[in-house]
Parts: sequence; C-alpha cells; structure tokens
Amino acid sequence: MTLIVHWCLDICLNDDQARARVKNSAQNLANAYKQINSKVLLKMEEPDGMEADAYRALSDLHKAGPEPAGMDKHDFQGDRLWSLVRQATLGGNITLARGAEILGIKLNDMRELAQSWVN
Repeated sequence: MTLIVHWCLDICLNDDQARARVKNSAQNLANAYKQINSKVLLKMEEPDGMEADAYRALSDLHKAGPEPAGMDKHDFQGDRLWSLVRQATLGGNITLARGAEILGIKLNDMRELAQSWVN
C-alpha cells in the first residue's frame, strides 16, 4: 500500500521522475498489486470484485413495470412524406382524405393515424 501512495504522490507533484513513471503507469500498478497481494493482476481480473450472485440479486430489484402507453404501429413512420402530410393535415392545408391519397393508405387508416398524433 505504501508503494501505491508514494507512486500517486509522485504523479501529483509533477516532477521529472514522476513524468517518466507515468509512461509506465500500468506496469507500476501491476507491480504494486503483485507486491501487496503476492499474485499477478490478470488483464480480465477485477480485484475485490462482486460475486455473480450479487448482480443477479440487483437485477431482480430493478424489474421494469409495464409501459404507460404501448408502442403504436404509427410510431416509427420515418419517411419525410409522412411528416409533410402530418404538418399539412394538422395545419388545415389538406383534408384527411387527401392525406390518405398522398400516402397511399385507406381513409380509415388515415383517421387512425391522425388520432395517434399528439398536438
């Protein structure tokens, strides 16, 4: 532990020796870990990490509830034409029938689409 503290202090002081040590910071950390724990710190090892069961317990606590409003089939109309028809319809520039004709859908589908729009 003393080695790590001295190493951190050297870096904070920004002296020439510390700058040289920063270049090898990963190696220095690995050496300090090896000196303290008498074993090598592996690339995929997390020292003092949580057990896998702890992650499972946390995921059980944070189950998502039902959506307040489910996804609608009209939620993902990404085409610019659909956007322009929506703007024109809401602005009163075209009727629902004309909007349905432009989009190539039935008038009932256009009415359903217009009801899904939120002002």
